[in-house]
Amino acid sequence: MQFVPSNLPRLAEVRLSIRVLSFGLGISVLTGLAFGLAPAWQLTNPGLMEELRQGSRGAAVGLRQHRFLSGLVISEFALSLVLMVGAGLLLRSFSNVLEVRPGFNAKQLVMARLWLSLPNDPTHSPYLKLEKRTAFVHEALRRVSAVPGVEQAAIGSGSTPFSGQRLLVNFTMEGNLSGNGDSPAAEVASLTPDFSRTLGMTLVRGRSFTDADENGDRVALIDQTAAERYWPNQEPIGKRILLRISGAVNHWRPGSDQE
Repeated sequence: MQFVPSNLPRLAEVRLSIRVLSFGLGISVLTGLAFGLAPAWQLTNPGLMEELRQGSRGAAVGLRQHRFLSGLVISEFALSLVLMVGAGLLLRSFSNVLEVRPGFNAKQLVMARLWLSLPNDPTHSPYLKLEKRTAFVHEALRRVSAVPGVEQAAIGSGSTPFSGQRLLVNFTMEGNLSGNGDSPAAEVASLTPDFSRTLGMTLVRGRSFTDADENGDRVALIDQTAAERYWPNQEPIGKRILLRISGAVNHWRPGSDQE
């Protein structure tokens, strides 16, 4: 049984570190022993009653007792300082995370997840054909765009921001048809034309999607990381890639570059 959400981003990379776990367990045990046994050890001092009598008569605390109390205060102060420094570093890291530019504008955005209805027998699904799914997307966009206050609307599927999903697809670059299974992989998403503009993504070179691309030539947008990795010191516009999607008809796709 799983106790974590199935759509948690990068869930497959989460690992339990035995080294960190052992360190935390060891520190907990040592702390408990130090602060639990130290007072008990003091009670075994045979001269404790005499020191208490002296203290009751106004005499100063014994030298040994004074050193123990001073050491205890210093230890507590040191541990408190470590906790304060750790908390400060954690807040600083959180602040740095908030300032990271994800490549899109996350302000004043509303996201909703939609699932097409699927009957018990998938062969009876009304959205089995591509034409039906396309009509659904157009109608959904029309209705959402008509909502008061909505300035732009878009739909995407696959590895889109906020979705928590990763659609990893192998692809082959034109001119590299070795087919030896070492083809690179990339996260792929299907988007409506206004998706990049809705999220405020910056187009570096080339053009964005248009309505004419739905029934025209198959085109693709790549990010700067892909452009620098697979076409270093080259112009990626006009280069073609072949997506290797199982069970689908694959076509060469020219690409543009976006941030």
